[in-house]
Amino acid sequence: MPFADLDDLRLFYTDEGEGALPVVLVHGWTCDSHDWSWQLAALAAEHRVIAIDLRGHGRSSDPGDGYDPRQLARDVFALLEQIGCGPAVFVGHSLGAMVAVACGVQQPDRVVGIVSVEGAYGAQGPVGDLIGQVVAMLGDPAVPAVELAVGALGGVEGAEISPALVAWHRRRTLGGDPQVVRSAFRAMYEPADQFGYAEQSAAYLGGLTSPVLSFYQDPARAAWEGALDLPAGSEAVGWEGAGHWLHQARPEQFNQHLLRWIAELPDPEPQVAAEH
Repeated sequence: MPFADLDDLRLFYTDEGEGALPVVLVHGWTCDSHDWSWQLAALAAEHRVIAIDLRGHGRSSDPGDGYDPRQLARDVFALLEQIGCGPAVFVGHSLGAMVAVACGVQQPDRVVGIVSVEGAYGAQGPVGDLIGQVVAMLGDPAVPAVELAVGALGGVEGAEISPALVAWHRRRTLGGDPQVVRSAFRAMYEPADQFGYAEQSAAYLGGLTSPVLSFYQDPARAAWEGALDLPAGSEAVGWEGAGHWLHQARPEQFNQHLLRWIAELPDPEPQVAAEH
């Protein structure tokens, strides 16, 4: 059954495909693992692929707290431990990219590579100012968190995404729990130990030992990350116009780039095979 029971938390996941190097897929804020439907078949043809619904999202349970990227990373590791998954490539979108980075910092021996798709870290300039305003607004219980999220995400869809996907993203966000929506966004930027803003992001990513492949719709953000002192093999790509869900807007191009990059990573240490 595709659920893992972890203390007070129940996580939904899927586990398919086989290969020496597993791939773990982590979705973004207000989203769920369906976001990787464009990648699952392509990845599972060559790899074991685990796609997770984070706590409070999708079909996973809501324990009421613990929505910061570091805790979400601990959830991911607890799930992987339970299902017997060894060192892997961690692919994350938006908030999920922060979770993937946190995985790489927390347990580098279990992370072979990190793929960041429109990572929610690195906020600066006008975007950083806007995020600060949203964080402040979400601190007011009277502000409708779900409606605010719908508006914020609707502004980053991009011109290449289909109208059907825009409707799907909107309707899914409307079904989110307001407290999860509120808490998860604020936890990316507000705590003193957060790494959502650029200066803290640069320092935090500096603790990585695994290479990072990052995708951005804004070439300037790709240039920012490309200038960081990241491990050898790291690569930052800017796809102007592709939108926040660029892996859905350009799935064939994304999958080809992703699989090529993964194929060039060093092989992980041999692991004892586990049933899954």
